[in-house]
Amino acid sequence: MIFLSHNSKDKMLVEPIAIRLRDIYGQDKVFYDSWSIQLGDGIIDKMNEGLANCNLYYFFVSKNSLESFMVKLEWQNAVMKMSRGKSKLIPVRIDDCVLPPILSQSLYIDLYTNGFDVALRQIIDMADGTNVTPNAQNEISFACKDCAMFVNSLNVGVINLRDSNIRFN
Repeated sequence: MIFLSHNSKDKMLVEPIAIRLRDIYGQDKVFYDSWSIQLGDGIIDKMNEGLANCNLYYFFVSKNSLESFMVKLEWQNAVMKMSRGKSKLIPVRIDDCVLPPILSQSLYIDLYTNGFDVALRQIIDMADGTNVTPNAQNEISFACKDCAMFVNSLNVGVINLRDSNIRFN
């Protein structure tokens, strides 16, 4: 199961990711509070159940989530579970916050710097176990012999250098 830990103030950024993961893996494989906790459910009981059953834990790190006591309990429990080799904790930085020291040694997904599309691809790749999306910025170079005739007509635009499917227009 995939567990998505976030602060409700960040839901506008996290929900499209949750919906995409639900579409790929099924709602029963993604713990997301909007559909995993229903009216009348015990919130703490459902959170415990989700934490106990997850093997992949995405912590959406933001100034909001770092100030939330409930989110702190979630990610700290995930760290304990990870230390026993029972799950994987992947921080996803969504604003210009500083990661907690215990998580700063880990590679993380940087949605804030790299953008939504790249972060979503990395999240899906991790869930699939394929994690092949490059983190480093790619460079494009162009060389031409006798290019004087092309100076005014050559126009290359790159949509996203970090995208695994680079497109030119």
